[in-house]
Amino acid sequence: MNVSIYQCIGFLATGLRECVSKEFNKRIQHYGITYPHAGVLWICSESENSQIKLSSFIQVDKNHIRVIIDDMEQKGYLYRKRNPKNRKENLILLTEEGEKIAQETFQIMLETHADMLLPHISEDEMATLQNILYKVFVGLSQSSKLKIME
Repeated sequence: MNVSIYQCIGFLATGLRECVSKEFNKRIQHYGITYPHAGVLWICSESENSQIKLSSFIQVDKNHIRVIIDDMEQKGYLYRKRNPKNRKENLILLTEEGEKIAQETFQIMLETHADMLLPHISEDEMATLQNILYKVFVGLSQSSKLKIME
């Protein structure tokens, strides 16, 4: 058996993530945020979330998510609201400006994906790649291999 790092899905996925994230960060730097910030905006755009759920979903520790939330709260993109069902936690909600930035940065991410991937794979292959990654992501989260989507 020949050993090749290019047969390692983790290596390839990590390399792709780093490359896409670096380019995406360049494209959104004028908002004063990075890709983890954008991820929080996108997640909060879909539903109310606790800080704990957000830290789990974007896979950073509780202190890091607090720093991200503090930063975006200061920018006026989101705010904290006491959870009426659990007084020990805050829900993170988007402001009108935060919703606008979520929409704009999501569009920028789609453009980044297209600009970076379509020179190398077809649109159908890109859709297949996204579907496979989503299927694995959901499967791992449901089997508790990833502490996300709880």
